[in-house]
Amino acid sequence: MDAAIVAINDIISYKHRNGRLLTGVIVIIHPFSKDMGFYPHLHILLTESRFDKYGKLIHQKFIHFKSMRKTWKYQVLSRFKDKLPKVQAFSDIVNQLF
Repeated sequence: MDAAIVAINDIISYKHRNGRLLTGVIVIIHPFSKDMGFYPHLHILLTESRFDKYGKLIHQKFIHFKSMRKTWKYQVLSRFKDKLPKVQAFSDIVNQLF
């Protein structure tokens, strides 16, 4: 879930290119689908406005899906790579997923 928050802040900060922006984010892990089958996924609620490092309020209503997907994937895989044992098999799998 932390990877989702970091990815959102990275995407928004990159788009505005004026330093780090802070976004209000709520991330909920939802383990089941409608038919009650195990299908873990995240629900993410975020604010349309953010604060820059000077306290200025910045509005943004849209986050590009492909950018968010790639950034979130990078954040998750980087965390896996850091936490998994330093074994060649794990490194190969994570590198293939990158």
